[in-house]
Amino acid sequence: MSLSAGEQIGPYRILGPLGQGGMGEVYRARDPRLERDVALKVIREEGAGSADSLSRFQRETRAVAALHHPGILAIYDTGLHGGAPYAVMELLAGETLAERLQAGALPARAASEIAARVADALADAHAHGVIHRDVKPSNIFLTEDGQTKVLDFGIARVIPPGGEGVTSDFTAGQTAGGLVGTAGYVSPEQVRGRPADARSDVFSLGGVLYEAITGRKAFSGATAAEALSAVLSQDPADYPETGRVPAELRRITLRCLEKDPANRYQSARDLALDLRAWETGALAGAAAAPLRPSRRLLRWVVGALAATLLVAAGLLVGSRAGRRFAPAAPVTRVELALDPPLAGASAERPLFAISRDGTRLAYVAFVESRTRLALRELDGLETRILSGTEDATGPFFSPDGRWVGFFAGGALKKISLLGGSPARVGGGVPPVTRGASWGPDETIVFSPANTTGLVRRSTSTGGEKRVAWPDYDRGETAFWWPEILPEANAVLFVVNRGDETFETASISALRLDGGQKKILVRGGTGPHYAPTGHLLYVRGGTILAAPFDATRLEVTGPAVPLLSGVRTEGTGAAQLALSANGTLVYLPGPSPNQAPYRLVRVERSGRAKPFAFAAGGYYGPRFSPNGKRLAFAKGAANQDVWVADLERGTVTRLTPEASEEFDPVWSPDGRRIAYSSERRALEPQILIRAGDGGGDEELLLKRETATCPQAWSADGKVLVFSEIAPETRWDIGSVEVGRGAEARSFLATPYDEAQPDFSPDGHWIAYTSNDSGRFEIYARPFPGPGGRVQISTEGGMEPVWSRDGNELFYRDGDRMMSVPARLGGELRVGQPTVLFEKPGLFALPFLEFRQYDVAPDGKSFVMIQLPDAQAPASVPILVTNWFSELERKVSAR
Repeated sequence: MSLSAGEQIGPYRILGPLGQGGMGEVYRARDPRLERDVALKVIREEGAGSADSLSRFQRETRAVAALHHPGILAIYDTGLHGGAPYAVMELLAGETLAERLQAGALPARAASEIAARVADALADAHAHGVIHRDVKPSNIFLTEDGQTKVLDFGIARVIPPGGEGVTSDFTAGQTAGGLVGTAGYVSPEQVRGRPADARSDVFSLGGVLYEAITGRKAFSGATAAEALSAVLSQDPADYPETGRVPAELRRITLRCLEKDPANRYQSARDLALDLRAWETGALAGAAAAPLRPSRRLLRWVVGALAATLLVAAGLLVGSRAGRRFAPAAPVTRVELALDPPLAGASAERPLFAISRDGTRLAYVAFVESRTRLALRELDGLETRILSGTEDATGPFFSPDGRWVGFFAGGALKKISLLGGSPARVGGGVPPVTRGASWGPDETIVFSPANTTGLVRRSTSTGGEKRVAWPDYDRGETAFWWPEILPEANAVLFVVNRGDETFETASISALRLDGGQKKILVRGGTGPHYAPTGHLLYVRGGTILAAPFDATRLEVTGPAVPLLSGVRTEGTGAAQLALSANGTLVYLPGPSPNQAPYRLVRVERSGRAKPFAFAAGGYYGPRFSPNGKRLAFAKGAANQDVWVADLERGTVTRLTPEASEEFDPVWSPDGRRIAYSSERRALEPQILIRAGDGGGDEELLLKRETATCPQAWSADGKVLVFSEIAPETRWDIGSVEVGRGAEARSFLATPYDEAQPDFSPDGHWIAYTSNDSGRFEIYARPFPGPGGRVQISTEGGMEPVWSRDGNELFYRDGDRMMSVPARLGGELRVGQPTVLFEKPGLFALPFLEFRQYDVAPDGKSFVMIQLPDAQAPASVPILVTNWFSELERKVSAR
């Protein structure tokens, strides 16, 4: 939220900006009631979007506002503006200790006096149950009149009287693995994920004192991970400057920096007393000591770096200087416990990306029942949600790492990491894009759909042109997963031939200034180029490396396997990201999109029994009107419509061409099936075919964006569908069947409306909408006008009417819900009740189509079951200095 001079925030008038931090912007403002200037901090929208976040912010500000110590920045007031919280604080003049230290170390007594004042302030905070957890030079302010102020309790831990510690961290839910603070200053127990207490602040203040008297950080490294490992396993170095530090001040400093909290000062008050005793000479005469802490109880730390890094999960390693890699550095592997978590339950596109210089990670996060983009700065501990990225998929970085591109709401978008809202790049795109790459000439090469080639679009004008297109007559179905080779003005990509294992696919290359495509490797997906001079690709979940001449676009030797167990989606999207300096992130395990789903019949009690036919990649099952047949889509890389005879146990393909047909819907008489088709790069269509597969297809509707049939009216005259509109996202429309009529809009708003289902009398449509901030079920009269009736009360998706109209079903996560209903001129509904709650049944927030159906007698459901053994992993693995391992394995062959 950016504010301009003159704007009013509550009673305060904005005068101008003062700066910004990880949580929000700070402005100079005028309080006309007391005629004084104040500092007003407005929290960014992404940090204030939930009731839980607001509650944490209010707890923290109340706790800090209750502190009345001259060494703690005073909070005068709090409030809300446009849904975002703000805090009003005293306005300071001066500089931070970090700014003061840019000129070098301080005199010993000056450093000691500042540390003593900070210790006094912390002691007062601790006495009121507030642990700062981020004491560092930039959070210590030196005023022009000689005072010292402790700033920014934004990640404080508040311990209620007589209660356990509660993290009152306004950024909680946006920090990695529960680790908060700043690398190089956090205490060892914070690194290990243990609760921080007063002694943790003492450790951090010891680091500040060390830096103030030496001009160097006590624990540092080229990356945040290295600094954290130094905190756990290294002693502060003996620099030449340390010889000039008085011995007793060294002893005090080192006692603060003991690894074991039991060996530190047990309170900030004791530390302040010792510092002042040294200043007055009461502690003079102690023997000189080297500037190193004791090694008591440290033996168990030595050699535990790998385990330490696992606890410090979420930290990425990279070089801001853009160096390629460091062969001599050790290769490390850690679990990347992201918070908010990776939205990894099911995916068709890559879930994360690393900037080329290895300093940032962008990933698809699952936040408040929706996907959003999250950004991790590589040299910090915080994760922030990028505002305006709802429903984002397939992130990718610009070459300079300042922008992230992604797909959402039927559009290609970009967002600046310096702030602001996302911007559209050109016209609309289907929801089934297959990869994108940002080139150095400010163009993006991407695959717009399942059955298309590659297009190139300008990030400034939005203009586009074709780069390459499949030869359908030669068996090529699509070009997917492009990666631009900047130095060669060329692009790598996958040529898909309809094989879901990608054994018949090929990795190809094409110059962007013209020329024929060149096949580089047969059998593989997910191409990447490594600056070591290798083409990387994935086959059967294993990363292989082949020597590659990027200038001539030629593979010059055999491939060598490097790493197994990389999750690869049924679309061929390999879940890995690689920086130019050798940082690798990958998601291990099998893809849920390739897992052996089973169609199961689930009784109202929740008891499930598999149908007789084989496991496979099932989507969108629908009972025929008599309940004797099932229609469903099946496949991963390419889907087709199939029909199963439940009495005979046979399964027959309905759509003859191996391409993209899905979302089948039976006509009321059971003779026909409507379905979506996107074959051979044609515009999305709704086709109708006889339920037994005979006869020709009938074109019902052709649209420019994704269109999914959802339900027929009981008389068979009208079909309702969902579609993506460039400006209004998911909308609901209708079309008369067999009359050549134009489609009509039923519901189009700036929010998502989808998954419509006709009531048996044809007078109402139940649907899903998120206009309240979460997905709920509503019903509206058809064809209108009329107001809506809310069906669900605590969230829900995928509504289905019973055949008699006396019941409405929907799902709320793992819960199957039932609502009594009475049709008529006025719809009457009762309270929702839970029929059963059963994890493992396909219940993901897909708006395209519902993933279950109700049997005609209302006594059971057809659902999609994922075996427990196939539960998808959502924690990726970070590998640093991976190029060292690559070159070692390649040279060994």
